[in-house]
Amino acid sequence: MATALSIGIPALVIGVPLLIIAIIFIVVPAFRGVGWVFRQVFRFIGAMVTDIVRLAGVVITAVVLSFLALASVVMGRWSAAQHYGRAVQSEFAAGGAAIYRLAIGHWARLFCAETLVEGIERRVPQAVAAAP
Repeated sequence: MATALSIGIPALVIGVPLLIIAIIFIVVPAFRGVGWVFRQVFRFIGAMVTDIVRLAGVVITAVVLSFLALASVVMGRWSAAQHYGRAVQSEFAAGGAAIYRLAIGHWARLFCAETLVEGIERRVPQAVAAAP
């Protein structure tokens, strides 16, 4: 008849390495996966909040610059009016980029589809900047 000790030692010798292997190949990757999901979600939330605040700043800045441009026109300072007009145009471009990121860009990153929007985010602005 087998004693508890003769059954326990082989079970311990087999069980401990199996437990270590399970931890290494199952538990650690599972925690890494959970950590990756949390990172993606919190990065998404942070980016969305940042762009919402940026969009509010764009609106405020564009209103102020528009009044400066209008005042420059009234005073006959044409070069200053052009300067403020270009600044308003730049703010509209920044606002458009923020709206794009809010609607498409951040969502694509959340679902790991960066290559889907790469052309819109990188090549289109380069083409627009290089346009005659």
